[in-house]
Amino acid sequence: MLNNKLYICLFILVFNIINCQEKQKSNIASNKKPHDKTIKIILEKQLKQGANHYIEEPGVEIPKKAFKLEELNVSMFLADSLLKSNGYKTPLQSDFNKNIKLKLKRIIDNISDKKYLYVNFFDKCDRDFNYFPYNGVEYNGIYIDKNRKIISKFYYIPELIDYQKNYPKISKIENQISSHYTIDEESYTIELWKDLASRNDDYNLSKQRSFNQQLILSSINIYLMTIQVSLPG
Repeated sequence: MLNNKLYICLFILVFNIINCQEKQKSNIASNKKPHDKTIKIILEKQLKQGANHYIEEPGVEIPKKAFKLEELNVSMFLADSLLKSNGYKTPLQSDFNKNIKLKLKRIIDNISDKKYLYVNFFDKCDRDFNYFPYNGVEYNGIYIDKNRKIISKFYYIPELIDYQKNYPKISKIENQISSHYTIDEESYTIELWKDLASRNDDYNLSKQRSFNQQLILSSINIYLMTIQVSLPG
């Protein structure tokens, strides 16, 4: 009888341990899924949007539209992942704030619920937030991520990761997109991200992606000199 009770107790204990482990695994998996799900949603949007738009007749490029906060969130998440995979150690908040104030002349308010600050390199006194990607003419700046304690420009997903390799199913969406459209009798062409991937010049997407990754790593070393990140290669 005693042995039977002992057996039952052990069975319940083992069952509870296994059940707890399964719940922990489930929680870990669910913590990862939101990022991946969001990346997929944003990537699909960016692929449908295309890399560049041109007025067909003169071949003039049309300025890019403003991006959404969700796109900036994904961009900074990918930049953070890149940095950590290359040895970036998240600094203390006080050290990060000190370096940002010293190098970028911005004061971080940790009480504020704003996740990001934008530093306008064209006008250091400008404190307005910017939702337009870098073009070197009107927009040239960098984003400070207060929570992740990193800095980076805004990048579209294909500019940071090999989307065709990592998300092959979603990448097929580009095969369904027409490269021409008309608005008010004006003809336009779309340069898709896959078009950039097949170029043989300096605008080749793989080359751009490599350059962007190096820029993220070097920006940390330039602006946060006390935190050295190893550059690959």
